[in-house]
Amino acid sequence: MYSKIADQKNNFLLESVEGGERWAQYSIIGFDCIDTIKVSGNTIETSIAGVTNKFISENPLEAIEELTAQYQAPDIENLPRFHGGYVGFFAYESSQYAESKIAKLPSKGSKFNEHMPDIMLVKAEK
Repeated sequence: MYSKIADQKNNFLLESVEGGERWAQYSIIGFDCIDTIKVSGNTIETSIAGVTNKFISENPLEAIEELTAQYQAPDIENLPRFHGGYVGFFAYESSQYAESKIAKLPSKGSKFNEHMPDIMLVKAEK
């Protein structure tokens, strides 16, 4: 199904393929991404409603929580656990934001670090 829109701009396929939780049974397809939150180190770059901002945060997880706090999905019976909002990934390196001991470890470096953010979240229109 995703192959029908794969060549269009601003779309994604997010699949969870392991784990015992209900999350693992879903594939999420989105297109017309309208908002993004990207974290690289302590730099957060947002594009929300067409307005791009870049700022520094000592705690990127708190910043993400503040940016997404306005979105509260109603608790409706018989809907899947995830039925809308931001989707994306938290790279392994993002664990440093939750555990201060990890942040103090020397970086191993990677050829991907400069091209891939620690956290990338998108909100799609469809």
